Amino acid sequence: MAIQLKTEDYRSVAGTSLTGALANVGAVTASPGRVIVLFNGCNAEVIVSWDGGTTEGFLLPASSAVAIDGPTNNDTQEVVPFLPVKSQFQAKHNGVAPTSGTLTITVVT
Repeated sequence: MAIQLKTEDYRSVAGTSLTGALANVGAVTASPGRVIVLFNGCNAEVIVSWDGGTTEGFLLPASSAVAIDGPTNNDTQEVVPFLPVKSQFQAKHNGVAPTSGTLTITVVT
């Protein structure tokens, strides 16, 4: 049996739309996320949250990317092997607004 990789529709936001406050990037996740790929194609640093703004989880330098294995802790502190369904990504610039580029987020389920 072959391994199948499925992805949700990618989420993106133009760098010029980012402000100094976290704002939603796309819809909440519809499936458990096994791997999350964040690509900052902007010309300035971007901060990304994947828990609806509760924490500012990731600082992505300009023109950088990271792939994250999705295990997270739920409220009972038991490890689960995925980013939970209905997770909301948010992003903001880090003090200097991008003038070009796009932040793109892909969730592999």
